Amino acid sequence: MSVKLSVISNYFGQGWLALSGLILAPFYIRYIGADGYGLIGFFLTIYATILFIDMGLSATATKEVSKKLGNDFQYDHLLRIFSTFGIIFVGIGVAASMLFLLSADLIANKIITSDILTQKVVINSVYVFSLVILVRWPVALIQAVLRGAQKDVIINSISITVNVFKVFTTIYALAIYNINVDTALLIILATHLLEFSILILSILHLVKWNISGKIVFDLHLIKTNWKFSSNVALTSIFAIILKQTDKLLIGVLLPINYLGIYMLASQAVRVISLLVNPLSITSFPKFSELFAREQYKKLNKLFIKFVALSAFIVTPVAALLIYYPNEVLYLWVRDYNVAANAGVALSILALANLFNSPLQILYTLSMSSGTNHIQLMFNSIGVLFLFPLSYFLISNYEIQGAAWSWLVFNLVYFIVVPFLMHKRVRSIFDFKKFLETTLGFSFIGFMAFWTTGVVFSGLDFWIVTLFALIIYLFIVSCIKVQFLSPVVEIVNVIWKKK
Repeated sequence: MSVKLSVISNYFGQGWLALSGLILAPFYIRYIGADGYGLIGFFLTIYATILFIDMGLSATATKEVSKKLGNDFQYDHLLRIFSTFGIIFVGIGVAASMLFLLSADLIANKIITSDILTQKVVINSVYVFSLVILVRWPVALIQAVLRGAQKDVIINSISITVNVFKVFTTIYALAIYNINVDTALLIILATHLLEFSILILSILHLVKWNISGKIVFDLHLIKTNWKFSSNVALTSIFAIILKQTDKLLIGVLLPINYLGIYMLASQAVRVISLLVNPLSITSFPKFSELFAREQYKKLNKLFIKFVALSAFIVTPVAALLIYYPNEVLYLWVRDYNVAANAGVALSILALANLFNSPLQILYTLSMSSGTNHIQLMFNSIGVLFLFPLSYFLISNYEIQGAAWSWLVFNLVYFIVVPFLMHKRVRSIFDFKKFLETTLGFSFIGFMAFWTTGVVFSGLDFWIVTLFALIIYLFIVSCIKVQFLSPVVEIVNVIWKKK
């Protein structure tokens, strides 16, 4: 498969996943309320938190399949990898599902606090989501195997189709039958069951339905990959804990409707990650190639261009969410109270993600150069720092406190990790240039939005935003025309075939 086709399919796949979440959120808020949406958010947070028991097997499966690609590629090898890791995955999925099922009373009586949701509804929801875990768990492995075989179009086509089904079915059920949160979770279960079934059929089609005697457990495959898997798993553990700490603590310390409001703000700010993720994915192979060839100057130059493009795209979006969070949320959910309650948290989270976005490109560079131990070390220390900070701020300032803790962490990360990388690998990373590029775009964007907000304060915020974008582009092009050159150069990199 060409790089062009892979990039297009991934953009469509990730884009629709994000869009489907944005479409469904206001319907959930309207029909099952903040408490119901908060309960779904709590379950999804639990699922995201237990992903670390994947133990790096998904990444290992992708690597092992891709290593054997070529004209003589045998799909028997794919089936051997799938069956070996699949046996482990099934065992983990059953254990995780049973553990969640046995925790139903604990969750309903001790953790979830709601004046709207009855204990019966919460317990039924736990039962349904335990089945969601069981069905959803092996999907990650199947996708990893197909991705290793460079079947990105198949993965994304299935994902888009299934999510279209979920969106329309959920909206229809909510609007026509006024369903409860436990019934909404049944639709999610049906969606994952459909996705699982189609993916299994895709695997069987690839191996031409010839599976007789080929479902084996290859212990040698496990032995030769345990180091790689453990490193990925360790990194994932810290990353998951860091990203889910705020949501877990809100779910435990505050009434469940607070988590629903916070999840709404988190969902809105995901658009920033959506803009950066494709750049991060695309930059990795090119960074790896230049580092392997020891072309460090070219690598550093290309890295700065990717950072510049990231900052150029993200800054006006982040500025819009920071300056006009309530207006954006109201246009989305059509509820003044919800928008007012989530607005401050959204503004703070947008600022935090503005600092985080160039760090995603930096992490790609560290993976390419073998210096990701710096991030691993900082993340491990960050867990010890973030948890008590989040606990204190959430206890005293509720969801705004959760957003502030994430902002503080990303601000420290933005300063410390790039500085340490500069000390470690100066040949490929220029700390001063990194700060100039990221902060330069941010300053211009913030000044453009602040100035237009003051001058055109009486106009609709969309008109003010349009003027701010015009001023932003004008200032960037006037101060440093080469700031815009990454747009052209990175597009060439993205569309260049292997």
